[in-house]
Amino acid sequence: MSRKQRERQHLTFESEAYSRIRFRERKYNKDGSLEEKDVANKTAKPDEAKTHSTKYAMTLLRSYDDYGKWEQSYIIVHDKGLQALLLYALSHHPSYSHSTTLFFTSLFEPLIHNWSSLSVLANHDQSDPVVVKLHKAVASAYLTSPLASLKGPVSSLEKASADLRY
Repeated sequence: MSRKQRERQHLTFESEAYSRIRFRERKYNKDGSLEEKDVANKTAKPDEAKTHSTKYAMTLLRSYDDYGKWEQSYIIVHDKGLQALLLYALSHHPSYSHSTTLFFTSLFEPLIHNWSSLSVLANHDQSDPVVVKLHKAVASAYLTSPLASLKGPVSSLEKASADLRY
């Protein structure tokens, strides 16, 4: 694949990644019961708002108390490639060392504490030692490893990196 084709594919992943985030909020309704609903993405372009994707990389959920004040936010990661990338970056963290699903609550400490390594993985600079180590780990991953989902086409790893940027 030529450099120009990789750049074009990279831009495609960039635009797809942001549309792969599902925004939801959990509030109490007038009857006092808790309900959860999708929220429109205010930053999406009009064309993007009309196309509703059912395949999301992650869900951002804001939860409100019974007075309507923000209580907590959650990030639920659905995409297997993005999960593998995050589990790789957070493998030293006790909560995620043996985890198979990813669910973060605000204040998102694991993400903040590992921001520098996550940024390196998100930028996917092939010359960076962290990314080189990731490629070696993916190449030698067993089938039972979460990193096995990143094997195969290089695009799956690049797609996961694009999702991580957002």
